[in-house]
Order: sequence, then C-alpha cells, then structure tokens
Amino acid sequence: MKKIIFYSLLFFTVLRGSAQNIGINDTDPGSTLSVNGSWSAGYMNVTSSYTLTGSDYVVVFSGSANETLTLPAALAAGNGNFKGRVYKIKNNSNFQLKVDAAGAESINGEDMAILQSGAMLEIISTGLVSGTTWEALSGLQEDALRKTLQLGSCASCAAYNAANSDSWVEITKAEYQLLLFSIPGAEAFGATAASMSSSSSDGFPSSATITQNFANGSTLPPGHYPLALSIRTGFYPPSNMTGLHLKLSNSSQSAGYAMFGLPFSSALPAAGQTTYYFVLKRPSLRTAIGNYSNMAIYQSSSSQLGYIQAGGGTMYFSNGNTAYPSNPTSYTPLFQVLATGYRSW
Repeated sequence: MKKIIFYSLLFFTVLRGSAQNIGINDTDPGSTLSVNGSWSAGYMNVTSSYTLTGSDYVVVFSGSANETLTLPAALAAGNGNFKGRVYKIKNNSNFQLKVDAAGAESINGEDMAILQSGAMLEIISTGLVSGTTWEALSGLQEDALRKTLQLGSCASCAAYNAANSDSWVEITKAEYQLLLFSIPGAEAFGATAASMSSSSSDGFPSSATITQNFANGSTLPPGHYPLALSIRTGFYPPSNMTGLHLKLSNSSQSAGYAMFGLPFSSALPAAGQTTYYFVLKRPSLRTAIGNYSNMAIYQSSSSQLGYIQAGGGTMYFSNGNTAYPSNPTSYTPLFQVLATGYRSW
C-alpha cells in the first residue's frame, strides 16, 4: 500500500496537469503539452524507395541512387484523419531524393518535392483529402521555373507538372523570354537573337552531332545550370522534334561530348523555318566547376536543327551520336541555351 501511495505521489510530481494543459517535469504548464526535459521520436534510415507510415517521424535517406519517398494518402475527416501530422525528411546521400504526394494530392500545390544532397524538408498534413494535403514548414525550395511559367499564361504548366525532373518540356516563346528575364542570373548563350530569327539556309542531315560556332559564344560558364533551349528548324520541315539531345564537353570544341539531361520527347509535328522552345524541369546538373563547357546538339532526324551560312568562326559536325565531331565549317547552328549560376528550384 505504501508503495502505491509513493508511486502515485511520484507520478503527480513528474506529470502535473489540468483539463486543458499537461506538464511533464513542469508543475505549472502554460501550454496544452509542456515538456521540461528531453524527448524522443521515431527515427528511420532508408536506402531505397519507401512509403511513410503513421509510425514514422524523422526519415533519413542514405541510398546510392536516386529514389522516392511517398507520403501516405490522406484520409477523410473523422476517425483516422491525421491533420497536423509532421514528418521531417533528410537527404544524407549524394543523390536526388523525390518526395511524392499520393495520387492527385500535393505539397504546397506541387505533386512532388525534390531534395538534393544534404537538403531537409519538414512538412505537415493539412487534413484535406485533395489539393494541398501537405504544407512545407521548412526546407522546401520553391521552383522558380514553374513559378515563372505561371507568370505568363501558364500554357505549359500542365505539361511541366507531369514531367519528371531533368526532362525537357516544350514551352512558348513568351514563356522562354520570361525565363530569360525572370530567373536570377539567367543569360543566353549560343546563337544570337538576330540569328535565331533569321531564315535557315538549310538543315543538318539525320543522326548528326553539331557543335555551336565559337564566334557566337559556343561555351557555357563553369558551374552553370542549363535551364532552357531554343532551336530553329531547317528549311524543310522535320518529322518531329523527338530524339534531340543537348550535349556538353569540358575538354574541347571537337571532343568529349556527353548527353546533358534526358532526350527530347516532343513528338508533335514540326514545321520548317520555325523556332521551338523548351525548359528543363528542375535541372539537377550543372557545368563543370573550373572549366567552360562547349555546347552541341545531336539530332536524330534531318532538319531538326537549321543553320545560316554566316558566323566567321568554326563549328564541327559528324554523323552519329558521337563524342568527337570532326568536320569543321563556318556555319552558325541555330540553337541557343539559357543558363544560370544560381539554383532557384
């Protein structure tokens, strides 16, 4: 009996409360729950894709490839609804971690959040079952590319939302110009605006790798993120714009080229003598630190890329998707890249 009384007194010494507030090691709690001391919560380290549960709180990713964490699907108001649930997510890997909302749900209005190496995200459930079911409390980098598209008519927003990161999405000329003037640090490299509006003399043959003419600025600065591309087709219309690659080399203008980003997948019929515009969704890669990167285009079909017989400098081209274009000429290929040294997505 004495033991029961002793432990009861000890419990009420540690835990004091009223109908409204509860205190742990706090005799006069001023909040609904007041903890005067340490506390612990769920911690999990994952190395592959994973769906979060009600038992998770802190989830740390330390995998060896790009992976996805999926948030639990929202439940209707009432029994089981987890409005106010908080998750803390940390990317401790050298790879990209995608945090996906379930189904048509969203995080701050977006269907996903991308955490680069070292980034952290803290999110809370809004209790809604559709729309913005999760809100970021901290750590979420707003996608300035998506926000810029929204500043215009948002004509390409749906396609952008549906695309994967590092994928090229076709946009309008107005959206391309907004990106150039709105994204911090964005500059145009390659063919000038005057060249891009010129009539193409002709187009390059199918399956060809074509570098930019050095007289027009054929390189991107070190540590820059390519974020958009404009390309003018040849005199004759190509069948479509599928299979285009942007390629970069930090060794020389005629060697060392590798694909940058994913291949273009725009299968819409393309017209001749027409400029097409693309944005790279949430680009995760940038040009080499300490070296300028030479630019090239690989085209799978003839006339996807046009040229004008002017420029004064030298460009190189070769048949095939090659790292070593070897045939010099003074043509100006009609493509331009937007890039920035500041990541704002």
